[in-house]
Amino acid sequence: MTAAAQKIAQQLGVAETGFRLVINTGKDGGQSVQHLHMHLMGGREVAWPAGRSCRLRRIGRRSSMVR
Repeated sequence: MTAAAQKIAQQLGVAETGFRLVINTGKDGGQSVQHLHMHLMGGREVAWPAGRSCRLRRIGRRSSMVR
């Protein structure tokens, strides 16, 4: 999955400046149907702690972080 994420980051043009991968799984990961999935976030500096002063905006099949 991480190798695929690297290729996708290159295709999206965010591999050079960096990106974050987040993996959610299980009940405490917010899932009602158990499966493993990964979020790729890039294109801007990500705040820490994760999610501080940011929200996700869904654009078709892509999401972007906005303040």
